[in-house]
Amino acid sequence: MFFASCRLQLAFLLIGTPMVGVTLGRPLYFDFVPVIIQICSSRRQEPEPDEGEPNMSTIVVQAFITLDGVVQAGGGPDEDREGGFEHGGWMMKYDEQMDKLDEGGKIVTEWEGRTEALLLGRKTYEIWARAWGVWDENAEGLLGGLTRRYNRIPKYVASRTLTEVGWKNSHLLGPDVPSAVAKLRAKPGGEIRVWGSTELIKTLAEHDLVDEYRLAVYPLVLGTGKKLFSDGFALTRLTLVETRTLSSGVLVNTYRRSDAG
Repeated sequence: MFFASCRLQLAFLLIGTPMVGVTLGRPLYFDFVPVIIQICSSRRQEPEPDEGEPNMSTIVVQAFITLDGVVQAGGGPDEDREGGFEHGGWMMKYDEQMDKLDEGGKIVTEWEGRTEALLLGRKTYEIWARAWGVWDENAEGLLGGLTRRYNRIPKYVASRTLTEVGWKNSHLLGPDVPSAVAKLRAKPGGEIRVWGSTELIKTLAEHDLVDEYRLAVYPLVLGTGKKLFSDGFALTRLTLVETRTLSSGVLVNTYRRSDAG
């Protein structure tokens, strides 16, 4: 099952303490859901990246989303209670009950194999830097492997308040985030993955900087919560390039910019 087999790793990642004595059920943070999924799914061999180098990098947004567009607090009840949100953990609960074949884990492993850089908001960056940024690269198993991976790839940070970043290969984008991201996108490379803030994604969309959305759509209607595409989101024309229906009922859709081919 997508999350059920990974609860100890999940608690370990979020709290940043040794797994011995970890108590489950502590608050979760949505920023870490993708990392949790990656660890759970990394028991399989990671696919080889596509051969060849594209002419420019691509900005890819990945989200786990309900039918009514909610992306808030999918990982746990205390992940994000802003606005009085009471449905925290909706994604985790659904996968525990319905993803018997771990199809979600296989898909995320495939996606993660193409990530060449991370684009993070300040809160996400600070959480990751206190974990992956300080753990031992020589640790055995998944912990060491993923620590080496995240230390290696570039991390680009959008922040209005940070003046320096200490995690290796981290770079502040500066005050003009859209301009900085546009320059990154224009360089040869692979996928620059966006995790975290819906506000950052909204800003990127306003400047036509998102090349692809990968949306795992859960057959749930919550009726409340933060939405990926909130009021005022930029008018965007997309093309559906792939759709997969999982046995759990989750629909995985990939959309690209209509001019992206």
